Amino acid sequence: ARSRDRMSKDVDRLARMVDELLHIQRLEAAVAPPPVAVCELGDVVACALERLRPGLQAEGFAVEVAADGPAVVRCHSAELSYAVELLLDNAVKYAAAGRWAGVSYGPAPGGRAFLRVCDRGPGLGAGEASLVFEKFGRGAAARQGTVPGTGLGLSIVRRIVADHGGRVTAGPGPGGVGACFEIVLPAAAGPD
Repeated sequence: ARSRDRMSKDVDRLARMVDELLHIQRLEAAVAPPPVAVCELGDVVACALERLRPGLQAEGFAVEVAADGPAVVRCHSAELSYAVELLLDNAVKYAAAGRWAGVSYGPAPGGRAFLRVCDRGPGLGAGEASLVFEKFGRGAAARQGTVPGTGLGLSIVRRIVADHGGRVTAGPGPGGVGACFEIVLPAAAGPD
């Protein structure tokens, strides 16, 4: 049974890698950005969590969601939800000991909206905050072989966010523990 569990995890990891490679290829080959509509960030987060729920439950991982108010943006819902999935998947991989991630979103100054995913993992070392968004860029923990992955997830997030007219940054988590990734997007006026 133990060997079967390990094989199942290896297959899941390979499937995720193939999915990331195909997704970045589609993003790079796209001539025009995907069609957008008005989206509530709470719905985008809920969609990502729904797709990740089985894996999060299996890992015993708690995700706290906090809304600082309504946050409406123009987005391609499936793409932005995929970006949130990648950030949460990253939190699960790096915060193994902490088994916690926090997702918050809301309005931001200057007619913008934010979405933040934080964890209680090892955090980012000096100079790693920009490196992790490069293709195949990985932090120190990953380079030491302790965290599986391709180094594509965060570069996909950066591309999706840029396609939405926003930016993504990385920094320390709450209280200086772990890491926090923040997406800032232009806010939309309301439903179409």
